[in-house]
Amino acid sequence: TDNMTMTVKNVEIFEKVVPLFVSMTKMFDVDDIKDIFHYCMDTSGNYNFSAIQRIRILTNLVYNDKKNQLDIPIQKFMKDTAKLVKRINKKKEKTITKTEFERFIDDHAEKYAKESSKGAVKIYLSSLTMDRIKSSLTNIFKCLVSMGRPSKGAMTLKQNELLWTEREIKEGRANDLSERIYFLGEFLDSVSVEKTNPESEEEDENEL
Repeated sequence: TDNMTMTVKNVEIFEKVVPLFVSMTKMFDVDDIKDIFHYCMDTSGNYNFSAIQRIRILTNLVYNDKKNQLDIPIQKFMKDTAKLVKRINKKKEKTITKTEFERFIDDHAEKYAKESSKGAVKIYLSSLTMDRIKSSLTNIFKCLVSMGRPSKGAMTLKQNELLWTEREIKEGRANDLSERIYFLGEFLDSVSVEKTNPESEEEDENEL
């Protein structure tokens, strides 16, 4: 709210929201973060935290890429993903098959595992480790790209973009001291929690 207060129904929601919120302050100001949450609100008035988490991951990837702090294999995976989307959308049918998508993930997972293997430790020979790498790359891919629902064994792909203006390029906002509270390391340590009367908030159960 305007007086720098976050009101939640319960502590569990608070613990869920704060890390997302603090993470997004790297790139966006408070008003835009509010807009992101509202953008991820479903028709029943609840927040889709899976959608918010995907935007948070995309935000962190873009932020670290711009700061040249991104892990090289992930940076290459992002670039190859963008190339894949462009290539698929140049095709007449503009779709990718499940087999093609799985091959794309498998190829990057195998290359990552082989490059990360050292001496007697052959990461790519462990099926469990390979499954985890593939799962991680798939999750990152879904943050970078919107995948259409499969139709006749094929899916459409659309590159995800951050729809909000970055804090640093907003005129007069970069040095706005009113925002600094969200960047202080003591933020989480100084939080106090007050228990409210649940009966008085029955009508506000969907509010943060």
